[in-house]
Amino acid sequence: MIRFFSIFFCLNTVMSFGQYTLIGTVYDGETKLPISKANVKIGNRNVDTDGRGMFQLEFEQSNEIKVFSSGFHEYTIGFSDISNFNRTEFYLTPLPEKTGLKISAEAVGVHEPGFEFIFDYEFLRDQLVVGSYLNRKVYREKEDQELKNCAITLFDRGEMTNRIIIPDNPFRFRCSPFGELFLEGVDYAILVDKVNNKIKTQPMRYKDFLNQVLPWTVAFDSTGFFVKIVQEIPQVNHYVNFAFSDTTHLIRVTKNKPYFQKTHADYSMLTNKQRTLAAELSMKQGFPEYYYGSFIRSTDLGTGSVSNTFKNSGEVRDLRPPYSPAFKQGKTLIITDCMNQWIYKHSMTGEKIDSTFFQIVLPKEKFQKIEQDRINEKLYAIHEREGVHYVREIDTETGALKRPMKIAHPFPKKVKIYNGEVFYIRENAQLKIKHLYKERID
Repeated sequence: MIRFFSIFFCLNTVMSFGQYTLIGTVYDGETKLPISKANVKIGNRNVDTDGRGMFQLEFEQSNEIKVFSSGFHEYTIGFSDISNFNRTEFYLTPLPEKTGLKISAEAVGVHEPGFEFIFDYEFLRDQLVVGSYLNRKVYREKEDQELKNCAITLFDRGEMTNRIIIPDNPFRFRCSPFGELFLEGVDYAILVDKVNNKIKTQPMRYKDFLNQVLPWTVAFDSTGFFVKIVQEIPQVNHYVNFAFSDTTHLIRVTKNKPYFQKTHADYSMLTNKQRTLAAELSMKQGFPEYYYGSFIRSTDLGTGSVSNTFKNSGEVRDLRPPYSPAFKQGKTLIITDCMNQWIYKHSMTGEKIDSTFFQIVLPKEKFQKIEQDRINEKLYAIHEREGVHYVREIDTETGALKRPMKIAHPFPKKVKIYNGEVFYIRENAQLKIKHLYKERID
């Protein structure tokens, strides 16, 4: 039985009147203390919490439940997400204006060259690896501009220890769950390592990198987890691989719910040619034909083959695949379905453990991504508002988001968290340079 840590409900149905009773408690997501005088609203009915943060509210079925208290982000949850549970616990996310911000002492410059343009950085066994362009004339003003005369540099406790030149047009670093560091280029991949404080590289086939490195998300001693994404179906399939037998099993599918709510109706409106196309996609990819109804109606696929260039045909359908990263916390696999706002927990061998609803979507703030500190394994949500970025720790037991930390410089790039510190690149377009900074998370 799946148990929901962040949402526990007492929901009693009174069939003769078609009403429900919701009983629960509202908490501060930072302190976990109850909040008095918080307002719980369902449809046109609402009630305030008492001194213990508790409430009881009778209501008719509604699409969503809203919880609000001064100084906190409004909490919203769909009715269908709570209708089968016995009691509620809502954890509100503090607003920056209410509690004050966590501010580090100051932003500390990690690498501030006067002639380089940093494109990415990563950590390799406690040492910093920085990728940069060594000539300001190749400053990347446009995304498609060629990037030449590049290097990767190794730092040990802030001191530059080694630097090598790399092929043109590097893209980014990727750290695999097996502890390997890769440099990905436009059409190439390089394995990056260090021996005696010197950088060692080994090229690999780009096709092998795409097929054998990118899909992997989490690795334990005897099992590993990877994902598969299909372009036409906005869902992510999570698989477990058993190292001793080299067998795989599907353990979790995270979906874009708004898309799948329209698939049946859209499929019924397809023409015969479009249904033939849906059958082709189904045969090729293994999903039911009706899954493709919304995709085909959102694209110009009335005639021709599957290989046609997809063009918007005027139908408004949300074709985004879910943002569904996976992380390792101790002996547990954590999958965060950020589009539909769920945290799923699985064992090291893929068995389901628990699920938790969390309020990752915050009013007036744009969600960016989830980052994990690989040293302490904590998860952090990164949000942005008018160029200002906030970092909040995620409590994976309750789904609560804690008090925000404000990143000192606006418009930071490549925000990462390592060993209790926030790292990011700050760009100075006028001088055509980028500097790497860090701030301590208190």
